Amino acid sequence: EAPVTTTRHTSGNGPVLILLSAHNRERLRAYAGEWAAFLATPDANDLALADIAYTLQIGRVALPERLALVVTDRRDLRERLRAYAAAESVADVRQGRVEGAAPAWLAGEEGRAYLDALLRDRKWDALAALWVGGVAIDWEAC
Repeated sequence: EAPVTTTRHTSGNGPVLILLSAHNRERLRAYAGEWAAFLATPDANDLALADIAYTLQIGRVALPERLALVVTDRRDLRERLRAYAAAESVADVRQGRVEGAAPAWLAGEEGRAYLDALLRDRKWDALAALWVGGVAIDWEAC
């Protein structure tokens, strides 16, 4: 069954941040494999990369085991997810397991301003590192 996606009205230009999460690493690898398989089907051809990213950012519950990838096209996404699922080396991937609370300074006004600036400026690598570390991010704000 094809993953459900949410449409986001964007230009679709530039890199996007893909987020996956699961209860444990084994399930995360399986989930990445499911997405890689789906992206190889004709059903995926009509989906904009930005819509896939948006769905994974806002349409899923963030679970403890996390994977974040900055990608520019579906082919790159599919190949990197396939490699991750097969436990192969994957370039430029952020991975982590949330084990506790996010840094306290991010909960205050300065922290929110920092996150807002990262979102506004689309600093995907920094946002990926924070998210895999357990920081709650308001993806709808970007």
